[in-house]
Amino acid sequence: MNVDAQEVELTVAGRTVPIWIVRVAERLFIRSYLGERARWYRHVQATHTAHIDGVEVRLVGSHDLDDEIDDAYYAKYGHSVYADAMVAPQARATTLEVLL
Repeated sequence: MNVDAQEVELTVAGRTVPIWIVRVAERLFIRSYLGERARWYRHVQATHTAHIDGVEVRLVGSHDLDDEIDDAYYAKYGHSVYADAMVAPQARATTLEVLL
């Protein structure tokens, strides 16, 4: 899994979607751009498992570093018009830590 890539491929329940991933304090995090209504996010809430770039991972809710995660999203994706959406309350509420 190349966490330095601009996008990684998240596969959940046989469906693959591109997502952004950030690293904070040697931990990995993802968020749902669509908030809780994203199909992949709802499935992960039930199973807590997925594949990122073919690697099986466990995804668990985590909010202990929300401000630092916001900063990481801006540092990595601040050039994108979607960066603000990834730190908005709707996306922030879906913060998941990626556990290998």
